Amino acid sequence: QGMAIVYLIIWLKSLGARFSNFALLVGAGLVIGPLAGVLFMAVYSLIVHRVGRLLGGAGSYRNVRAATVYASVPIVYSLVLVFPIEIAVFGPYFFSDNPPPLVINPVAYIVLLGFDAAAIVWSLALLMEGAAVVNGFGRGKAAALAAIMVSLTSLAVYGLRFA
Repeated sequence: QGMAIVYLIIWLKSLGARFSNFALLVGAGLVIGPLAGVLFMAVYSLIVHRVGRLLGGAGSYRNVRAATVYASVPIVYSLVLVFPIEIAVFGPYFFSDNPPPLVINPVAYIVLLGFDAAAIVWSLALLMEGAAVVNGFGRGKAAALAAIMVSLTSLAVYGLRFA
């Protein structure tokens, strides 16, 4: 999960050109990723826990964190299965706006982003199910929690992209 976050930040901020060497860019994710993953999952789980409590959930932080970490497994699958293909097809241009990957190979880019989107939807479904089980929610409250988390995550991604 942490490597995916590091690469997401590099992609959102178009930082590919700032690395003198492509191996260094990939290495940054490998080195910084584990720590970023632990920190991100701790904070994200805390937010999920607090939102769950606001909605009347009874789940402990420990159980919410376990469900949240489990919900991130599709993102890890995407990192292992899709990301290497993205790197093989686009190289450092995957993290660049000059030229953007959509210009280099539009079909491959859209297909690969589709796989990434599928992993996100799968992860969201697992988060809803985990929230329902851990907090004793019905489908409505679990969907509300997921919608709130999607909104907060979207705001964070927007902030990273345009800040």
